Amino acid sequence: MIGLWNDRNSALRQGITPIIRGIDWTDIRVLRIGYDREHWTGEESEQPVTLLIEVRKDSTSWEHAYAVVVACRAVIQQCGIHDVHVEIRQPREHYFQF
Repeated sequence: MIGLWNDRNSALRQGITPIIRGIDWTDIRVLRIGYDREHWTGEESEQPVTLLIEVRKDSTSWEHAYAVVVACRAVIQQCGIHDVHVEIRQPREHYFQF
């Protein structure tokens, strides 16, 4: 996934780029979040790779975000990758006072 994402001429990158042009995204990351449960409990754990798209607060509706996720997932699967999740995240605004 990383190799295809980093190659701007890949079918993956060429397919996802026009989809995300329709949203006000601020960051895109390919990541895996989790912990090694098997090490501690002996249980196998699921730590899926995720394409995480961050958008500006209140910049898109749930319906539009869902359509973007589904379209991105379809492109990823067309590239033969079937174990990558797609999520859109809208950050919370935190104000700190010193």
